[in-house]
Amino acid sequence: MQAQVTRMLKDPRANSLVENFALSWLNLDELEQVEPDDKSFNTNMRQNFETEIRLFLSSVLLENRSVLDLINADWTFVNESLARQYSVPGVLGPQFRRVTLQNENRWGPAG
Repeated sequence: MQAQVTRMLKDPRANSLVENFALSWLNLDELEQVEPDDKSFNTNMRQNFETEIRLFLSSVLLENRSVLDLINADWTFVNESLARQYSVPGVLGPQFRRVTLQNENRWGPAG
């Protein structure tokens, strides 16, 4: 059974688990309606947050990780802009990559 689960999670169709289930389950499909008070928040930052959330959920769900990672993971996915927002040093460029978060206040995911 474990082999079948692993095979199914590797199938590209498994992304629907993130897009059609997890985002709705966590009400993240309504994220675009949130308007933060922070004046530096813009369309690019919103897209960065959405990409981070999708990559994080994909990692937890499709890599068969513990559901507890949704609460206490010490890692997330950032590009240079989000890294600057989260004070994560050493991240350059627009591509997202997985980083370990040193600040415990940012764990699970980088809240």
